[in-house]
Amino acid sequence: MLLSPRAILEFWESIHGGLSDSSKLKFFNRSEILILAILPEFHVRQSIRMHAKLEKILLNAKKSASQDDTLSELERLNLESSDRSNAIFCEHGLNTFSPCDACRFIRPIIRTKIVWQSAGGGKFHYTKDCEWARIGQESFAARGGTPLHWYPAKEAISRWARKPCVTCVIKSPLEFEWFTE
Repeated sequence: MLLSPRAILEFWESIHGGLSDSSKLKFFNRSEILILAILPEFHVRQSIRMHAKLEKILLNAKKSASQDDTLSELERLNLESSDRSNAIFCEHGLNTFSPCDACRFIRPIIRTKIVWQSAGGGKFHYTKDCEWARIGQESFAARGGTPLHWYPAKEAISRWARKPCVTCVIKSPLEFEWFTE
């Protein structure tokens, strides 16, 4: 399981106290948050309990995760990507997981999952042929609406604004960060 940056902040605040709105923005803009978001949830939570400073939290979480033999394949790949190179930082000043056009060929891309969503829906789907997505589109059309087009997106971006389709997650529960039940 992985934590979103918002979940990291909420857990940090539950342990170390609340932050003002401006402090929350600074918290989200820290590079450590991007790296913590791809590390296993257990190690991130454990490190937040032990430390209040993000630098120490990140060092402890990476050290604990690297010694964990039970990591999933995705967790191991994410950990190796963050260890092999500082792929979070673009050499041209961008603070992002995606390389900019100028440096695309000189640094690795952290692996990401592709999900499907419609322009007007509130959920994202792990398969374009999800039966609940089809039912939702048909229901919307029956009420007089015009179903909007489907498009692929990165899960890491979609999960900030949408929830996952529970049906997709239940059918393929392995490796899905959002399966919490």
